[in-house]
Amino acid sequence: MAQYNEGGEFMKKDSVEHQVYTHIKTAILARKLAPGKQLIENRISNSLKVSRTPIRNALKNLALEGL
Repeated sequence: MAQYNEGGEFMKKDSVEHQVYTHIKTAILARKLAPGKQLIENRISNSLKVSRTPIRNALKNLALEGL
């Protein structure tokens, strides 16, 4: 399934945004992130060493998917 950012633009598979999205989604599906656990952008940003914007966009996209 194609992935789009919050602006409706296609996310390239090698983009930072897509990598962050994939990382977080994989962690959720592998139950490394507990259901209902609050995800804090700053902590994720620091651990992945990326800015908060791709984190925020990934979380919004995952929420739209029901994750």
